[in-house]
Amino acid sequence: MHLLLIRHGQSENNAFAAQSVETYQQGRKPDPELTELGRRQAQALGKWIGSVSPRPTKLYASPMMRTIQTADPVAEALDLPIIINDLIFERPGPVQIVDGVETGHPGSPRSALSAITDRAVFPESITEEGWREARIETAAEAADRAGRIAKWIRDTHNDDECIAIVAHGAIGSMMLLHLIAPQLAAGLRNHSIGSEPHWIGLQNTATSMIELHPDGYEVHWINRVDHLIEAGMVHGAVAASTGNPRTRGPRRRELSPTRRAVLRTVGSVTALAATSAVAGCNTFQNSNDVHTGPATVKAADVPVGGGVVIDGTNFVVTQPTKGTFKGFVRVCPHAGCQVDEVHDGAILCPCHGSKFAITDGHVTQGPATSGLGKATVTQKGETLTISGS
Repeated sequence: MHLLLIRHGQSENNAFAAQSVETYQQGRKPDPELTELGRRQAQALGKWIGSVSPRPTKLYASPMMRTIQTADPVAEALDLPIIINDLIFERPGPVQIVDGVETGHPGSPRSALSAITDRAVFPESITEEGWREARIETAAEAADRAGRIAKWIRDTHNDDECIAIVAHGAIGSMMLLHLIAPQLAAGLRNHSIGSEPHWIGLQNTATSMIELHPDGYEVHWINRVDHLIEAGMVHGAVAASTGNPRTRGPRRRELSPTRRAVLRTVGSVTALAATSAVAGCNTFQNSNDVHTGPATVKAADVPVGGGVVIDGTNFVVTQPTKGTFKGFVRVCPHAGCQVDEVHDGAILCPCHGSKFAITDGHVTQGPATSGLGKATVTQKGETLTISGS
């Protein structure tokens, strides 16, 4: 059988965390929805999902807003129901902060979740009172639950099925380890949350394909973001993959490998995932994909109080006040993504939501901590020429 694991799009909590720890603690929601960026990521995923082979025949999601919202365009594209499984929730369960103290939350009511899409199919455990005991799950409990999810995947699906699961970064990583490196996964319960020694970093709406056999498994790819590239949301991204995305990777046959064998078997997976986790950032930059020499644009095409990204180049030009033009390099200093939009007086980065002022390129919203690089703008008649400073 094939497993297509999908992480949800950027959530409100993801965006808070990207800004600062303080912002996250003040704004954290027990069941956040997708941000505008997260919804764009999900829509791009839905447009791309039909190209996946084999085509998913079942679609699951956790009982959380962000996963159901991410799954909706996927379900639409595949014409499948979204089967809600209350085992797949993110660790340590829904959490609310009351007077600065983290406490458990029972989860969103059934009516709120069902309002997202009519494609969702809920078990009886999802009620108007929520769907779990309002307490914080321990690290050991989360690790054990990830093992139960892995067992459920293997034991309840046929060899010829391809199932897609829209899940979360942490529990998804733990589940993958249980499937492909059970001896490493066994150590997860001995570490506090956030201190685990083995991890596969999963990016927002990235996909991972694993083929499971009775005698082993094949890793087809980890952390692919083709849909974001095709949608122009990231530039020059490198998908972490074991090879050509449309070919089968080498078969892994060891059921009870030694630690060395596990590292040899999974090493390429974890290395790729680690690369892609940093990638979430770094691999999205590829300056070879853009023209870095002087670029031109008509002054009349640059709105006052706004700006334009010059497609095919490394520059963005703004006009903060009438007749005053500013130029910037498009590379976001946070992670190397290219800014791709000017909106409401800010230059926007699509990868992690950083914003920069059109006046001088300084940061107005993190996670970036430094401003955009400056470019030189010269005007001759009605033509602006932008070049590296």
